[in-house]
Order: sequence, then structure tokens, then C-alpha cells
Amino acid sequence: MDQSLSSLGVKQGSKLMMIGKRNSPEEEAELKKLKDIEKSVEQMAKKLEKVDGELMGLKNGFLAKDLQAQALSKLDQRVKGAAEQFMKLLEQMDAMSCLAQCDKIEAGISDHLAKIQSKNLALAD
Repeated sequence: MDQSLSSLGVKQGSKLMMIGKRNSPEEEAELKKLKDIEKSVEQMAKKLEKVDGELMGLKNGFLAKDLQAQALSKLDQRVKGAAEQFMKLLEQMDAMSCLAQCDKIEAGISDHLAKIQSKNLALAD
């Protein structure tokens, strides 16, 4: 379709509406990074759910008393590792130029960090 706009009846000063998607490689790269971060957050959340289940098992007495301290120490290390991973993800998002689109993911990470910190306090007790 190699016709001029004037041959299609468009006159000088007319307004046109363009329909389609902009081709922005930078934006596509940022969106791919966001998807990767979102997947990482989901994986970390699953790991934390497992830690929560193990902590509940300890609270319910499913482990001998002499082994509980060692198990709590291991859970504490896993929780601290997850908190570190979430902080790294937040730093990656802060470095991105499309922060407006990151609000939803950042809120989810902040929620998970709050859970981690409360569990970390529970483990310290």
C-alpha cells in the first residue's frame, strides 16, 4: 500500500489516529527484566511458604527438642538469604527506568519482606 495520504482524501491540517504498538527495543528489554524479576519473586515466595510450613512443624513439636535449635538456625539462614534476594530484586527494579510499571511488583516484594522480617523476629525468640 504505497499511496499518499492526499490520494486517500486526507487534507492539510487533518488529524490522524495511529493504531498499533510502538516498537521500542528499550521498553521491550525493560519489560523482559520485569518479567524475570516477577518470576524470581514468585519462586522466592514459594520457598518462603516452605520455610513457613517447617516453622509451623517446629512450633507444633514435630521435631525432637534437641534438634530444634539446629533446625531453627537453618531456617533463620534461609530466611535471611531470602531477604537478601528480595533486597537485590528491589535494587534491580530501582535501577530500571520504568519505575511506574514496577509499583505492583515492588509492593509484592515489600509485603514478602515484611513477612520475612516478622518470621525472623519469631525465630530470634
